[in-house]
Amino acid sequence: MAQNTLTSDEFYKLQRFVCVEIGLAILPVQTIEEAAQLLANLVMCEAKFNSNPFRMKPKTASSPDADLLKTTAMIPGLGDKRVRKILQHFGSLKELANATQETLEEVVGAATASSVYNFFHQSFLL
Repeated sequence: MAQNTLTSDEFYKLQRFVCVEIGLAILPVQTIEEAAQLLANLVMCEAKFNSNPFRMKPKTASSPDADLLKTTAMIPGLGDKRVRKILQHFGSLKELANATQETLEEVVGAATASSVYNFFHQSFLL
């Protein structure tokens, strides 16, 4: 079967959903026999919890506050103490993203403020 641009685009969307959003793996199989063998192997591995690499991992429960801390900590120049300080001052990522560099400087100093401001206001080319 010839692959065209439409099928490539659709496969990319499916692959992104399955691999990134759900956390599963995609295994290409050429024949129905390969698919059957793969399923048989997965069923045999099901009894052994750690031996099945395709088993969905349980998601850990986290609070919105913990997620906000983790997300904000990804900004270059912010460590744990500064993340907490900046979130206490601004309250949300939206307020932080809209802050002026001068306002940021009052909270975390000039160097960190510049890093945070640039993070939110730089344009990234993809």
